[in-house]
Amino acid sequence: MINLTMKIFIFFSALIVFNSFSQKLKYDLNHYMRFDTRFFKDVPDQYRFNYRQKYRVYYEFSDKLKIKSVLSTGSRFNSEWNNINLNSKNVYNISLRNLFADVNIGNVRIQIGSIPTFKEYKSPLNLDKNGWIDQGLRVEYEKGQTVFEGVLGRISSVDNPLSLSRFGKYNYAEIEVSTTFDKRLIFELGYEHFDQNFLKAEIRNKFEFLTNHVLKTTMQGLINVENGSSSGAIELQLKGKKNDNFISSFSFLSRLIYVATDLGARGNLIDEFSFPGAQLEARIDYDLKNKNTQIFMRNFYNFNNKADEFKTRFNIGFKHNLSNI
Repeated sequence: MINLTMKIFIFFSALIVFNSFSQKLKYDLNHYMRFDTRFFKDVPDQYRFNYRQKYRVYYEFSDKLKIKSVLSTGSRFNSEWNNINLNSKNVYNISLRNLFADVNIGNVRIQIGSIPTFKEYKSPLNLDKNGWIDQGLRVEYEKGQTVFEGVLGRISSVDNPLSLSRFGKYNYAEIEVSTTFDKRLIFELGYEHFDQNFLKAEIRNKFEFLTNHVLKTTMQGLINVENGSSSGAIELQLKGKKNDNFISSFSFLSRLIYVATDLGARGNLIDEFSFPGAQLEARIDYDLKNKNTQIFMRNFYNFNNKADEFKTRFNIGFKHNLSNI
């Protein structure tokens, strides 16, 4: 008997074929492969290969209404990777993580359903971008250079990526206001409730220099209102284009994060790599010319000295994209 996940996968595959007859179906298909190493941790899979599939598919009923979905591999809220086990049986899974309606009416945008945790940009201390907010409602209102946002929903069953089988109580709410100055400087303030109460503040800036080079900086703070503990992050990202026969563009990202140890469940859902404590991360991406392919390298250093956490982690891999968006 074909299980529900496979039925969903077959259904969306059929929709992609149908796209040759309808321009209203949009898709963004991404395939990843990486070699992952974890040092100073006594585990049998210290060196391993992972793969990842992430499919964004949506149907555009009109300029005002879209039904959007995200299918991906992975078995957790903050990870979409599957392991390749050379010495044992591999378990393949792909799940419908998000399914929601996206409505745009003038200056108002509404998302209803199993919605993503972020909009266009994932801040360093925000919830992982691969996660979900079930039975969610996100409302954005844009007034000039200011955007007001409210989110309500629930985050539960963090080890169950299949949206149609996740149940629980409402436990998540967010209110956020962001203002843009001079088209490059963004100030953001927010309140978030996820089992505990948090206040957030963020400053993002963008500098353009030389030819086709952009430097983005982010500073973010997160305060647990319940006990006063603070978390913080600084992020730098440099993007540029290259006149090269092999590489068309590159991106370099570096971030320093401190995650307070008493954030509760939220502290474990920030990123696949993150632990409570201090971490340093560097990542570089190269987009290959005319190949829809990207090569990436990511290095992570954990300043904690806990025996059950890896000290350093490095991975290298590639991504291939097929899209009509």
